[in-house]
Amino acid sequence: MKNRSDYRGTDISYVCICQRRAWLSLHEIYITDGTEYVKLGIYANNSERNYGYSQVTIGRNKIDYVQFTKEGKCIVHEFKRGRRLIEADKFQIAHYMNIANLHGYLLDHGEIHLLGSKKIFRVNFPLENEDELNEKYKMLDMLKDTDIPKAKRCHFCFSGCSYVEFCWGVT
Repeated sequence: MKNRSDYRGTDISYVCICQRRAWLSLHEIYITDGTEYVKLGIYANNSERNYGYSQVTIGRNKIDYVQFTKEGKCIVHEFKRGRRLIEADKFQIAHYMNIANLHGYLLDHGEIHLLGSKKIFRVNFPLENEDELNEKYKMLDMLKDTDIPKAKRCHFCFSGCSYVEFCWGVT
């Protein structure tokens, strides 16, 4: 297995959703043309700033916010636009906690906040899904060294993927 810090949280999220999307991300092919999904992501990132939180970059990973408790432990926060990708989001935050732990941070838990909602999903540490997370890392290792996978339609193609034009030539 390659160094886990080499992978970004979005790589982990994408491998849960679409192999082609993950491959594009791994090979640093990004769509940042200002589609509504990209704009909404930027808005989500900028709108939930609260006192007591600070953004943290660890290697290639940019964690939305980390809150430090009085005991010196970290609560990793991620802000998302909806619950359709919640399983992928849980693996993304698990990856962030894994990376933070490897870099010496003491962790309490992680929280996924849904934009426009008071719903919060908690991800405990130590990770309950570590075996599944390791499978995601193995999938990324494999994708890194292969040709681009063929486009394969899934329900995310036309409802949230910024690569839709790249794969299907439509918006």
